Amino acid sequence: MLNTSNMRVFCFICNVEVDKNNNEPPLTNELLNCLTEIRKTEPRNGSSKTKAKAQNPIEIAVELADTKGELLDRSSIQNRPYVKEMEDEFEADFPKGLTGLNNCGNTCYFNAVIQSLSNCPPFSDFFRGKGDLRQFSIREPRAANTMAQLIQNLWSAQRLPSISPISMLKKVAEAHAQFRGTQQQDAQELMRCLLQLLHTELSRPKYEHELNIARSFHRDTKRRRNWTISGSNDRNFDGADSGWSSEGDTPSSSADSRSTKRKKGEKRQQHANKLIGYTSIISDIFDGQLTSTVRCLTCKNTSTTKETFQDLSLPIPSKKQLDKIASEKDEGVSSFATDDSGSLWSWLTWLYTFAPYSFFSSESISLEDCLSVFFTPDKLCGDDMYSCEKCAKLRNGIKTVRISHLPEVLCIHIKRFRHDPSGSTNHKISSRVNFPLCGLDMSPFSDSDESALYDLCSFISHEGGSAESGHYISYARNEIDGNWYEFDDSIVTKLDTAYLMTKEAYVLFYQRRATEECEITKEHVRFALSPENVTLPKSTTHCCISTEWLNKFNTFSCVGPINNYDFLCVHGNLLPSRSAHISSLCTHIHVSLWEFLTNRFGGGPMTRELHHCLVCDQKWKQLQERKKTELEKFKQIEQTMDAWQRDGLEKCLYAHYLPPFMISRNWFSSWINFVHDPLAEPPGTIDNNMILRKNDQNQFFLLPNGNSIPLDRELFLFLKQIYGGGPEVLRSPAAQLSEQELSDLLDQVNSKIAEMKKQLTAEILKQEPVQSSSQSSLST
Repeated sequence: MLNTSNMRVFCFICNVEVDKNNNEPPLTNELLNCLTEIRKTEPRNGSSKTKAKAQNPIEIAVELADTKGELLDRSSIQNRPYVKEMEDEFEADFPKGLTGLNNCGNTCYFNAVIQSLSNCPPFSDFFRGKGDLRQFSIREPRAANTMAQLIQNLWSAQRLPSISPISMLKKVAEAHAQFRGTQQQDAQELMRCLLQLLHTELSRPKYEHELNIARSFHRDTKRRRNWTISGSNDRNFDGADSGWSSEGDTPSSSADSRSTKRKKGEKRQQHANKLIGYTSIISDIFDGQLTSTVRCLTCKNTSTTKETFQDLSLPIPSKKQLDKIASEKDEGVSSFATDDSGSLWSWLTWLYTFAPYSFFSSESISLEDCLSVFFTPDKLCGDDMYSCEKCAKLRNGIKTVRISHLPEVLCIHIKRFRHDPSGSTNHKISSRVNFPLCGLDMSPFSDSDESALYDLCSFISHEGGSAESGHYISYARNEIDGNWYEFDDSIVTKLDTAYLMTKEAYVLFYQRRATEECEITKEHVRFALSPENVTLPKSTTHCCISTEWLNKFNTFSCVGPINNYDFLCVHGNLLPSRSAHISSLCTHIHVSLWEFLTNRFGGGPMTRELHHCLVCDQKWKQLQERKKTELEKFKQIEQTMDAWQRDGLEKCLYAHYLPPFMISRNWFSSWINFVHDPLAEPPGTIDNNMILRKNDQNQFFLLPNGNSIPLDRELFLFLKQIYGGGPEVLRSPAAQLSEQELSDLLDQVNSKIAEMKKQLTAEILKQEPVQSSSQSSLST
């Protein structure tokens, strides 16, 4: 797309702005000359030209078929301000959020987790402002709606002394059986299960084309930081009429070139529409990423793996461990720093010399100590040697772990419980770990260019001698008055900060601190979205922006690029799965505000009109019909088999002659999820290789580890006919039959079944004339 008013170019296939001077690959001289000619011929009256005219030297070609369907009525989008200051709603003398939770029988662990999460602003703000969360998920978000009701009651204007959390606890217990009953449970385990449950209910698919927005944002972060607010309006990017009337508009000179580019565009679009995972407000808040690098000390080859985390579990180092690391400091750096560039160890050298982290001579333990030990490189030698892919041997190596993406809310779990080898109990480590209330600097452990300062929102403390006993209490900072409070079940008490330092922190919640530039940007947007500045939207002056992004912008310190794909498809039209709730998923804003936000944060795509997508709507309907058909046919086969067994026709079934067939539990669970979840993708080819092991005689045995489940062969054949794959596996402790042996056996069984069905058919045919003659005699 070319904006003729400011000559900025946006590529819809890559979802990035084209840098005319430093693009990769560089723009051709011919295209640059065309852009210059267009600029010369463009009227300079300040009006925005959003459609290319026929006499322009460059033709904006539509590479793909028009995907626009019915136009959505603009009045169906709610016109309302979204960004507001919470201080305007609350009284400073008695703020909201100080309601306790009743203990329902050893549920202090649950109450502590809820109160801590309730005082994490990004988490709490999401649930406080939502009435019905079905708009955020195709699934029925029963637990998420219950959580929203609970958070809203905690922050209610009624300011109740305490309320019961039993409804939410029941929802968690339904999904995770270990929380049923009245036994004491681990707060950190509960937190993980709770966040996973909420993520599952609120998640939506994430596709490849959305990653391009994030890549563009990180690539241009430094450039955007140089853009000041005062000069942002000089960098306007005014999109075409509905923003996505074409896919990848490029200059074209002939029908052949347009055809070639159309094919390339279709291939790129297929790749862009690839599912890469699922995202939700939970993952946006708590997910970070660790990068582990292992370097072979022989061949210098490095291998890298990335892992998503929702909390960092840090061990409490003993004095012996600290002394050992201190004694190996010089040896470790000199012996293993074999990188010619020295870049691998530059951060480690700084880590040891930086004063706040020079803990090795101190007897006290701080949270920074735990982090430093966790991120200290590990020597892989002796029994811990690793298999080098390049050397194809076990080699000595060095493993380093760094944070490649910092989460919005950093959850730190301090490992205070050590498992008893006898398995009877978990012993508690009561060592005091000093933790900062503000200014936790994660930059020594991160490779990210993002802000790395964190401030404490809340933490959970455990009092007692073991995980099976004791008491959990939450301590949290109220975001309205800034004071700290103790949430001991139904009792809420205001505290001095000095008292907090005496507590044994178990789980801590830190939120990333917003930069000064970000705070100035928020003030600008708050003013633009204030009720007195919100006007009736028009297609010529307004465009749509993700409401979810605006909500995150209000409470996140680093919100990331604008992503309108939470309500738009790859073609820039309405996403079929979310079109029913479009009125609450997007907001109209003035084009000037859009330009200001994209200059600061990047992202897109821009759209002024909302159309139903002809292509995606059809695919969506076909996918839902496929799910329905597969499930109905599967149940029909089950019902037919049950009927035959009731009628004494077992000899017509494979189960009469053969042991049960087995199928991968993971694959079958994926298929069950596919047919029941409107958003789920097909499970792929059946793969039973993971449920088999091979011995030295090339014989295969069924693994007795619970990774497989029995399935009637009739049902297996139905699934195999659709998805393919295999192999067919019998439930037997003996070696599996070879392919030929199984084929011969099945031929014999098939012959017997065919003979039985033939006899059954003959008996039915014999009965039909008798019934016909009886009916004719009755009629006479």
